[in-house]
Order: sequence, then C-alpha cells, then structure tokens
Amino acid sequence: MSKDFFGRYFFRVVEQADSSWACRRGQLDLAWFDELEDAIEHASGLASVDGPSEVFVHHLDGRVRAVATFD
Repeated sequence: MSKDFFGRYFFRVVEQADSSWACRRGQLDLAWFDELEDAIEHASGLASVDGPSEVFVHHLDGRVRAVATFD
C-alpha cells in the first residue's frame, strides 16, 4: 500500500447520507459503522500500527477535523 507524497497514511472517517460512518484509507473502504466513536476507534487502531499516519473525520456539512496522529 502506498503512502501519500509526504510519506504519511491518511485514514478518514466519512459521514454517509444514511448517518452511518465509513472508514477509508485513500479510496479504499475499510469498514462501516453506525456510531462515529466506533468508526474513530477502528480507524485509529489501524492507523496506530501503520504509521506515520493521521485520522480525520469528514462530516456531510463539509467540516473536517483531525482526531489522531501517529508518528
């Protein structure tokens, strides 16, 4: 699996239209969850062993927030 230009993996938790949450790395869907906290926990667990990496939450309204960084 490839890292981005700067050598970091970006894991994303993306809100879906049905209010569920998708965990992604790049364009690859990794898992889906009903609860945001479960999705963050899953993405953070993956990111912690695949660093350096960061985890972001993307909301449908356009907000994006960083929730974890692993070096």
